[in-house]
Amino acid sequence: PAPKSAPVEDGVEEADASNTDGSRSMEFVVVTTDNDGGSALDGGYGWAVVGAAFMVNLLADGITFSFGLLLTELFNSLGDSREQLAWISSLLCGAPLLLGPVTSVLVDRFGCRRVCMAGGLLSGAGFAVVFAGPPSRLLVVLSAGLVSGLGLGLCYMPAVTSVSYYFRRRRALATGISVSGSGVGTLLFAYITGACLNTYGWRGSFLLLGGLLFNLCACGALLRPLAPRLKRTRLRLDKANQAESRHNVELRLDNSGNRGELSLARRHLFLLSRGSAAGSAVEKSVNNAECNQIDDIESSITDRTEGQIAKLAHLLRRPVYLLLLASNFLLYFWYNITYYFLPDHATELGFSSQQSELVIAIVGVSNAVGQIAIGVIADHPRVNATLLYSLCIGLAGLSNSLIPLCASLSALIVYGLSFGFLISANFALGSILLIDRFGLERFTSAYGVMLFVQGLASLFGPPAIGYMRDSDANYNRAFVYSGIFIAASALLIVPSYFRFCLLARLSCSCCCWGRHLSSSSIAISSAVARTPNSKQSSQSVEPELKSAESEHL
Repeated sequence: PAPKSAPVEDGVEEADASNTDGSRSMEFVVVTTDNDGGSALDGGYGWAVVGAAFMVNLLADGITFSFGLLLTELFNSLGDSREQLAWISSLLCGAPLLLGPVTSVLVDRFGCRRVCMAGGLLSGAGFAVVFAGPPSRLLVVLSAGLVSGLGLGLCYMPAVTSVSYYFRRRRALATGISVSGSGVGTLLFAYITGACLNTYGWRGSFLLLGGLLFNLCACGALLRPLAPRLKRTRLRLDKANQAESRHNVELRLDNSGNRGELSLARRHLFLLSRGSAAGSAVEKSVNNAECNQIDDIESSITDRTEGQIAKLAHLLRRPVYLLLLASNFLLYFWYNITYYFLPDHATELGFSSQQSELVIAIVGVSNAVGQIAIGVIADHPRVNATLLYSLCIGLAGLSNSLIPLCASLSALIVYGLSFGFLISANFALGSILLIDRFGLERFTSAYGVMLFVQGLASLFGPPAIGYMRDSDANYNRAFVYSGIFIAASALLIVPSYFRFCLLARLSCSCCCWGRHLSSSSIAISSAVARTPNSKQSSQSVEPELKSAESEHL
């Protein structure tokens, strides 16, 4: 008769079947989940996630990077010093980054979708309050700077993290497309912000931009968690020979599934026939197989629940990670001078507000093109992402140091094209460098701390630049210093490349050592096998042992 199958709760199905020789056997189908995403990786709904992340970067970075136009209007309307008003832009850019470690914990706890939607509500409300309140520097700093900055901080990491989980083979390309939204947003909002200022003034502009920031909630709703794939393992236990069947079942369980990918709760089997001999035998075999993998499973559980501090401590002990943090601090302290102070610098040189908008728009266009192009280049197997990143950031620093020589509109346009394209390497390859060095498992922790360091730099950088401008009555010294320190940040990344090459050579040496050791062991074993007794063994094996040892050394 055909075997009758009965579904078993919690992922196990049981069937009683007959073998060809007439013996009875019990069959179990173990249903587990495979968290590698299956066919969803590198395509499918992942492209919808890339589109949502693109819009998050377009809205958030577009408004942030074009905020220099609003800042110039605030300089003229509120009458405060540039050092004091620069705290608005420093909080708007620094608060999202300072919130990085907190955001990483919130993403692990509540997921990317909820965190991003909450950030959209908070950022939009912060801009809208500026319109409703009195024209005060303190209100603008706290509401548009701090509150909206914290809201944007809840949107950045979910967007980056979701794309990283949906893509592996084409991760650099997908990340480049998603973060290119910042360049497109800079292009669009350079004109949108200018039109709002000309029509509604700076207070009405805050209201309209706040309404646009509420659309981050819709973008966050598209950041759907990666659905796991069901995986079935069929197990057969012969009632006549339970000892041999237990051994076979244990081997099959030990070789099935992905180590470290499945939680202990999902891998546990709930057998319907616990009271029967067959069910007891299978349960013991399952327990033996679980014991063989308990270290990996407990390590995975610890990393997800209580291992955040251990991850951070491990990362902060690695010199490569410390160099990355130092590099990012220097970069983010100085590179925002283009987005926040270049419009004011152009106004001081005698250019109109429309010409300033044109330069910022060109920076955005070249930035968008550069993020996609650099992402494609970085995916090439012969291109090293670390060296590409260092080269682009170093050249971006060089272009900043040449700003005092740019006295015409055409020179500023050339600067905008070069700087926008080169600085895009920071957005396209920043997360890729972390994943390549520390893996996806530690990415959220490493990225959270890096965002915190970037936030500290962005918090104090604009006020320092504003102080230099108030002291010198121009931005020349500030732009020269920014070029020098941005180039220095690129040089700090280079040692990580040489360390990576050194580890690769050591790994190759270890492989060669293992092959020599294996050949030496074979030679010694064959020598022992040819010797009939122990006394002759010690005499005959010794010459071959020395020969094998010298060859190995």
